[in-house]
Amino acid sequence: MLDTRGWHVVADFWGVPDEVINDTRLIKQAAIRAAAFGQMRVLDMVEHKFYPLGYTLLLLLAESHLSVHTYPEHNYIALDIFTCGSGLADAACECLSTILHPAKTNIVVLRRGDVGGI
Repeated sequence: MLDTRGWHVVADFWGVPDEVINDTRLIKQAAIRAAAFGQMRVLDMVEHKFYPLGYTLLLLLAESHLSVHTYPEHNYIALDIFTCGSGLADAACECLSTILHPAKTNIVVLRRGDVGGI
């Protein structure tokens, strides 16, 4: 029987200001801060800057992962946070929203590994 339970937050951030979405340093700092705010521990980090536009950041967490994908041409960020154990994915998402200032958000929270839901 599967006894792995976690939370998976999938978020779309629309209308992210140009000065925010093009600042990869700010986005990286925001993701690290959000992980800490959500009581998650960063184990490793991988990032890639696409040319001419776009940035992807992946934080490997002791609790799972946090990823950020930017689409500056659309002022859009796709965000994915999966946690198991005591990580607070929703709190991390709220922290990122506060720092990145999207005009509009679409956030879906999924309960993962819930055998009773099958």
